[in-house]
Amino acid sequence: MRYLAGILCILMISGCTRVPFQKTSFVPAGGVEPREVLENYRRGIPGHYQMLHTIMFQYGWNRVSALGYAEIDRGTGSFAVAGMNPVGVKLFEISGGKEGVTKHFVLEGLSGKGDFTSAMAQDIRRIYFDLLPVPGAEIMKKGSRILFRQADGGGVLVYTFAGKGWRLVEKEYFRDNTLRWRVSYYEYRQKEGKIYPWGIILHNYQNGYSLTVKVKEIQF
Repeated sequence: MRYLAGILCILMISGCTRVPFQKTSFVPAGGVEPREVLENYRRGIPGHYQMLHTIMFQYGWNRVSALGYAEIDRGTGSFAVAGMNPVGVKLFEISGGKEGVTKHFVLEGLSGKGDFTSAMAQDIRRIYFDLLPVPGAEIMKKGSRILFRQADGGGVLVYTFAGKGWRLVEKEYFRDNTLRWRVSYYEYRQKEGKIYPWGIILHNYQNGYSLTVKVKEIQF
């Protein structure tokens, strides 16, 4: 939570504009085979890609917009991200992998927030990694949704697949019977035989903020 508060201290803006995403069009899950859903999704999503995107940070009534670059490599578990405000002031540049996170640059005012780098890395991992449940995850069908539940870090991680293409639309993490965070994926698009969500929203209920991401350009 403190890392978002740090951004707000520097870039405080007001307004009620939000990125509009179309809601998923649901279809019945009756005759759908869950394992085929996972395999089709696994084949469809890219393993390594670069993208430009816009980001909206919201904490309470305060909203901050930023432009971002990200390189994601799901195969190695590594990432590199950078962000700047709308007038071109660089805010941060960090990278990470299975062995840890590296802070290349963090704007003064953010660097004083001790958990900025680790919190940003955690959000990136929640959004862009672990997009498929583990083998043996519990499977449930609920009307127009297929859910996969698995134990994770002392809590429960739930994957929801839905829509005409049966793609990942939500990841939710519960601990102590409380929803701690949720990532929602919207408006999947196709490029060069791969699919990706055009819009993403992360809600961190534990710390009271959200991140809204809209992809501007992507390369595989």
